[in-house]
Amino acid sequence: MLFSLRNQIVILFTVLLLIPVIILTFVLTDKTEELVRHSIVTSTDQTITQYATYVNNLAKQFKDMGNQVLSSSITQDYAMAKDDPMLRAHFREFLSSVYSNNRNSLSISVFDDSGGIWRLDQSFRKSSWYNDFVKRGNSWVPAHIEPDQPESSMRQTMVNSYVSPLINLNLLKPAGIIKINFSTDLLQKPLEQIRLGRTGQAYLLSDDGRTVLNQNIESNPVISKHLDLVEKARRSGYLTIRDGDQSYLLFAQAVEEIPNWFVVGVVSEQELFQPISAIRRGMIILSAVLLGCTVIASVAISTGVTRPLSQLTKAMKLAEQGDFKGANALIPRVKRRNEVGYVVLVFRKMIDRLNHFIETEYKTNIRRRNAEYKALLLQINPHFLNNTLEIIGGLAAQGKSEEVINITEQFSEMLSYSLKLNEDTVYLFEELKYIQNYTSILKSRFGNRLVMNISVDEEALNCRLIKFILQPIVENAIKYSVDYKEIAKVDLEIRIKDKTLYISVKDNGIGMSQDQIEDLYSSIDSAVAPEVLSSEGNRIGLRNVLARCQLYYGDACEIKLNSVSGEGTTILFKLPIL
Repeated sequence: MLFSLRNQIVILFTVLLLIPVIILTFVLTDKTEELVRHSIVTSTDQTITQYATYVNNLAKQFKDMGNQVLSSSITQDYAMAKDDPMLRAHFREFLSSVYSNNRNSLSISVFDDSGGIWRLDQSFRKSSWYNDFVKRGNSWVPAHIEPDQPESSMRQTMVNSYVSPLINLNLLKPAGIIKINFSTDLLQKPLEQIRLGRTGQAYLLSDDGRTVLNQNIESNPVISKHLDLVEKARRSGYLTIRDGDQSYLLFAQAVEEIPNWFVVGVVSEQELFQPISAIRRGMIILSAVLLGCTVIASVAISTGVTRPLSQLTKAMKLAEQGDFKGANALIPRVKRRNEVGYVVLVFRKMIDRLNHFIETEYKTNIRRRNAEYKALLLQINPHFLNNTLEIIGGLAAQGKSEEVINITEQFSEMLSYSLKLNEDTVYLFEELKYIQNYTSILKSRFGNRLVMNISVDEEALNCRLIKFILQPIVENAIKYSVDYKEIAKVDLEIRIKDKTLYISVKDNGIGMSQDQIEDLYSSIDSAVAPEVLSSEGNRIGLRNVLARCQLYYGDACEIKLNSVSGEGTTILFKLPIL
């Protein structure tokens, strides 16, 4: 049958694989080639530029060294009395110390009317570098052998040099030449590491076309023939040139600190873009492989009609374990109205309905717990309101009008804070402000009979915790201390450690019996939270806090009660940082 499930799978799978293969082969190849070509050219140009920057940095370093030598008082003393053997020896020691402290320099030579500083030889006047410096002002010397050096091993080393005039700064007269020598390897080894294709090569040349590093430029006739195009390549970064039937890319970059030096690289386009050809061949091979795989996969899938049923079986196992989300993800997407599609559709609807019923029941439980929590929070307000009004009434009866005004303002802030029920959590510094207002009101009533100590880690101030966790505990601590002790002392200490907030409230009140402690511990059970709402008697505020902590934090909350009858009570909360 033409429209059987088997034939539909074969046709669909073949078309879905064939279209991407065609796009990949005939459309994306040209775009990919363009991107890769641009990337290779940019990378090669950046490599040449990086080497030019490296040479620039070395040039700056040797210029600074030349200035250091020139400006030294030892150098100037020598310029004033060059014939003094003591000054000459001292000057040699100074030059040795300068180049020894610079890992890039090999030696420093100085030449004057007496000859070189190390050999006192006048042969330097016949050297090409000396004539270039005197006649043309060329300060940078190509690779050469310098005989005027302190050690014989140095005299056999190929060097490049930076030449600058030695000037007597006191008389402003020329006194000789300073020559900074550095190993040619310092420039040549990094240049040899530049790879331009397989056989392409980079060169460091002077503006007259000579190699600066004794490289064999004659082995590369392309550069020799097209040196006139180097300046144009320097302006644009690179240039495409033709030599016979071959196309080449000519890269050039000037060395800014050495105006007559530039870096040149030449490579065959065919060689440089060989990766593109490899990519094209690879894509053609991949297209052929994919096309073959399409045919094979189509035949294989056509015989695998049972695959949706196999997935459905796995989904049923997950559903049996209660993982409805995982089961829903495994259910195959079948749009056709065949036998397999009908089974899958019915099972999907069943999973969705079961998941809906479970989520509905879960959300109902969450709403019920939130309602219980809000009710526990609201339970504090009338309790505290009654106590505060008694304090204000007592002060008013004593005629303390100014204190009544202050307390009323503090109470207004507290009441405004109490009525904000849109957030379950607050910052610790907000809760502490509430406590400070509260204890200030109580001190107006009890005076020196109430001693309140608060110690808080500064980093804990911006931690969040549930609202009204401190006030009921402090209120109970004060109440059961001031009514039974001459001086009520309450210590509130808050510390932060290992992402946990430690809250300790200690009083010197009458303490609690073991039965009272066990009764309070029962409030920690979330199942008895509704009982706290309707409870009466002593310590309702403390029971309220314990119940709210359990409702909000769950098992992450730890509470310890330590009490000695007649001596006082300590309550310790360990709360996770929100």
